[in-house]
Amino acid sequence: MKKISMTNIVLFVLLVIAICYAHYNKIDKPKSVSLKTYADSLSYSLGYIYGLDIAEVPFDFNMRLLFRGLVNASDPSLQVMSDEEIIGVLERFSDVMANQHLRDHTEQFNKNVEEGLLFMENNAHKADVITTESGLQYRVIHA
Repeated sequence: MKKISMTNIVLFVLLVIAICYAHYNKIDKPKSVSLKTYADSLSYSLGYIYGLDIAEVPFDFNMRLLFRGLVNASDPSLQVMSDEEIIGVLERFSDVMANQHLRDHTEQFNKNVEEGLLFMENNAHKADVITTESGLQYRVIHA
């Protein structure tokens, strides 16, 4: 079974709490924030940083269910999924995100290979470029 970092889960939950709270209560975005204590500043900082991260997640969250999960977590008798089911869902989500990440990087890798091969082909036709049997290209520069 894959391990999910406890830090990542805690940070994700903190972010989700903030999003759910704003959505559930339909709070307008405040123009200014009062940060009176270190805890206030830390809370805001974590929310902001992880808000930036979750904005990039290609997934449409059901905010009502997300908020319901947060509320139910305060009373274990309200839990509607077992711990094993929750871990399974989080592992699936992790796999989906990892596969998306892999697809994104594979596309970039293939683009880089194409551009590199085109460069090598064009570079080989330059008069001062020497190409070895292995494909290595170099130029001799005289001072």
